[in-house]
Amino acid sequence: MSRTPLDKVVDRGTSLTLGASLNGLRNYPVGELHPHPSYARHKLSVEASQLAALEEHGELVFQSPVLVTAEGFIIDGYARWELAKRQGRPTLLCLEYDIPQDHALELLIQTHRRSHGLNDFRRIELALDREQSFKEQALLNRSEGGRLKALSTLTEAEKVDSRKEIARLAHVSVGNVHKVKYILANSCSPLTEAARTGEISINLAEKWSHAPEAEQCENLRQNRIQRGIRKKARNLVASHAVVLARPKPEQQVIRLADFLNFLHHLNAIASEQSSELASIDVKFVKDLEKTILVPEDLFSAFGLLQIATSA
Repeated sequence: MSRTPLDKVVDRGTSLTLGASLNGLRNYPVGELHPHPSYARHKLSVEASQLAALEEHGELVFQSPVLVTAEGFIIDGYARWELAKRQGRPTLLCLEYDIPQDHALELLIQTHRRSHGLNDFRRIELALDREQSFKEQALLNRSEGGRLKALSTLTEAEKVDSRKEIARLAHVSVGNVHKVKYILANSCSPLTEAARTGEISINLAEKWSHAPEAEQCENLRQNRIQRGIRKKARNLVASHAVVLARPKPEQQVIRLADFLNFLHHLNAIASEQSSELASIDVKFVKDLEKTILVPEDLFSAFGLLQIATSA
């Protein structure tokens, strides 16, 4: 399962007006710190590359305190915690807040919503852990309003309020909350994981989730094949770039050996059963002497040649 890095320096402007009181700085025994239950439930962790990059900064890394609750649940600073465990450090400087667990989850999402933090899908998934409490609060509020105003329709109001609260917490649109819930309920495991890691977009995953499971998996497989072909083409550009001379503005000329090399690369792509190649026709034309004409867009369509203009 792909993992998500979760250590960003906390934004000092982040609002902590969530019923929290500051208990202050203290050195926590590393073994007494724990991941937030939602962090553990959704199997989030720190990437090895991030730990290695953090380790290069030496002692400076540990001058910034880890944000924790009074129960020792980590809000922000997972990479520093993992690094401290790796290095066998007995204690870790922490900034402790007396804050309820559900509000700690809100703060965790807030501190990891910037670039290189949690993507939209991950934030929505975490925020959905608060869905039941939002629904209960919405129902309570609506019931009280109904008692005073003789309102009786609760279900729809409850749904709208809870979705809006989840969207607010995750900093996404209500539509994306709906889509992620649909994906989680209806998509196959590989498709869910692809959306979770950002391999495919929420929109595409939700669209495919309406199909039968076998079709979902096939759509994902074809998508990966196409991305693999494009990646291979980009690699070929980097390692086998051919510069084309342009003696005339309207004409580009390459050597026959270069063209044969191009055909070799097309053949390699054909072995991947690329759908794009199925539409290419080869036709023979008389009286062109020793010239082979190839549409320019055929080269650029597969990204196999880097076209450069000579002076």
